[in-house]
Amino acid sequence: MERNQQSSLTVVWQREYQGATIERASFLNTDGGGRIDGELVGCVGDCSVSAKYTILLDDSWSVRSCVVEAQSSSTLRRLILTRRGESWFVDGSREPALARCDVLDLGFTPSTNTIALNRLRLPLGGRGELAAAYVDFPSLEVCRSHQGYLRTETASYEYRNLDSGFTATLGVDDSNVVVEYGSVWHRLATVEAPEADVLADARTRQFCRALTSKAPSHELDGHSADFDWLIGGWSGEVRDYSDDGAVAVSFGEWWFTWILEGRALQDVWMVPPPSARHGASRLNNRYGTTTRRFSVNDGFWCIAWINPVSGTHTELRGRRRYDRIVLEGTQGRASIRWSFVDITPSTFRWTGERQTSESTWRLESEFILERLA
Repeated sequence: MERNQQSSLTVVWQREYQGATIERASFLNTDGGGRIDGELVGCVGDCSVSAKYTILLDDSWSVRSCVVEAQSSSTLRRLILTRRGESWFVDGSREPALARCDVLDLGFTPSTNTIALNRLRLPLGGRGELAAAYVDFPSLEVCRSHQGYLRTETASYEYRNLDSGFTATLGVDDSNVVVEYGSVWHRLATVEAPEADVLADARTRQFCRALTSKAPSHELDGHSADFDWLIGGWSGEVRDYSDDGAVAVSFGEWWFTWILEGRALQDVWMVPPPSARHGASRLNNRYGTTTRRFSVNDGFWCIAWINPVSGTHTELRGRRRYDRIVLEGTQGRASIRWSFVDITPSTFRWTGERQTSESTWRLESEFILERLA
């Protein structure tokens, strides 16, 4: 798929090696970058396994971030990988062993071979080598791996792990998405379709083009990975906790995009969602937006939230702390804290807290979100 044309490709692979899995993966390419979303179920040996992942890419097929959730029997593991320049971070901590790795290799899917092949762009008969951040499955342990590719035919490559000596023949399509991976994976189905233009009004389209961006700016120097995984739509349950312990439950949608040539991130948060807004009461009613910008001077994200329904305007600042993002500010005379926690490729939890004493915070709101798009 060419980067200058928005398109999507969904494939289904079957794996038969040391067990069996079925995977569905979607590739979305745009003129500013791309993403790969996948999920699989099956077994490895005698253990049942499942996994979900989201990989975000720039327009040169460099990985910006990856979120993986894997379950083996009763053990659930999560991993957040981000890349800033030549440095890689595992769950928020810099991993020197991965410095200057060229690509990402998830050991449970052939989808990441597409990243390597599109990075190399080998001519017929050409040979190339890459350093990969390799993620083992189902342990999700990350290590450095040295890999080589030889383009033997127009639609065929020889893959070699230069550390272990493992080799496999890869058959690919025109987009370098794997059709056959030796005797391990083979493709069962493919669906390709152009992305629909849902904005019918020309003036609205032009405004959206002026405001929104397909990818974060390189000026952010990799810090974009802190929030890049949010791009798209989310929906879920909203819980508002009153001082007396009562809980008000509602539902909402949250949509994110890069704006202003990728120098900032903006969202729209709607509770209740658009489908249920007719006649909505003002109680726990939110239809607002947040902008997020990164301050290169001190390394903090600065955010501003406004909700015209209630007249609320809140400003906070913060940064990633290992596997969570924590933002702090004030509301009136009280200190408040907003956090993104329990992050997976398809779910996360947002918490809003107010400080009640020097060491005590009270949970005021909690959003349990699942990915929509």
